[in-house]
Amino acid sequence: MRQAAKQSAARQARGSGAQRRAPEPRYLAVGQVIGVHGVHGELKVQILTDDPHRFGRLERVFVGPDGAEPLRYGLEHYRLHQKWLLLKLEGVDDREGAAALRGQLVVIPMEEAIPLEEGDVYVVQGISPLPREILIPAIAGVVQKVDLEAGQLIVELPEGLL
Repeated sequence: MRQAAKQSAARQARGSGAQRRAPEPRYLAVGQVIGVHGVHGELKVQILTDDPHRFGRLERVFVGPDGAEPLRYGLEHYRLHQKWLLLKLEGVDDREGAAALRGQLVVIPMEEAIPLEEGDVYVVQGISPLPREILIPAIAGVVQKVDLEAGQLIVELPEGLL
């Protein structure tokens, strides 16, 4: 009995060799604060969504640094300005308060995401030696297998995609 316990502990210390599945994302980034507009706390936001008018249907958003738990803010109003989105959040009432959020992501809970249409594109963050984003067409000739259980997407990339 003691020997079996020692062997089990040794296997765990070495690792099982199985890959750990990444946790399901809880939030979807829809913008990134890039600056301040005016003196009343409006945020200048780079749009990261295909539908910037989604903000008209939201009562709240979450704002925080990438990888950290975001804070909840009521959404007072939004408006499009040139190629940017201007957001006014409850409790952010001056230029300094808005400037403190510069660089942070504007996110929504995944359950509030708009369903994707057929024929969309997967956006994958590459790793070394290609650390940039990779766009993968969501079509049958490219996507070979989707294994949600293992957290894997098996693809055969067309020539020249990378």
